[in-house]
Amino acid sequence: MPRLTIDRYDLKILEALQEDALMSNVALSERIALSPSPCLRRVRRLKEFGVIQSTLTVVSPDSVGYDIQALIQVRTERYGEGEPVPFEQAVVNMPEVLSCFETSGATDYIVHAVARNMPSYSKLARKVGGIEGVKDIQSSIVGQTIKPWSILPLKHLAVESDPG
Repeated sequence: MPRLTIDRYDLKILEALQEDALMSNVALSERIALSPSPCLRRVRRLKEFGVIQSTLTVVSPDSVGYDIQALIQVRTERYGEGEPVPFEQAVVNMPEVLSCFETSGATDYIVHAVARNMPSYSKLARKVGGIEGVKDIQSSIVGQTIKPWSILPLKHLAVESDPG
């Protein structure tokens, strides 16, 4: 799929929706000074091109009984190009895994996961460590979240998209 060119209206839409993803189209169109129909078309196009991936409600883990958050570093066996990696398939299907990143350096993946308490965390760690191809895991329990998920900075797009 070709890369979408982001203009100043698209940039305003993205900034506004990152602040309030549930904003109505009318409110959005007023905020960015564009009539509702073209505004809606732009939002749909941004979704079609995968720029807007989803609308997400972020729930505080501790407020719903997940007292443990962990960052788990995972080292795996090496696999050939195009070969399925059992670890990747397994973590996608684990609801307690919030995100997983393939990384460079000493570890192959970093997993962000939640657990209700230490016994359930121990069970989760054994589950992750027991996935086919996992050589080693090292965990860090999150003490305090200093900066949770936040708005993606887009100011560089204003320079690229506005010739004047």
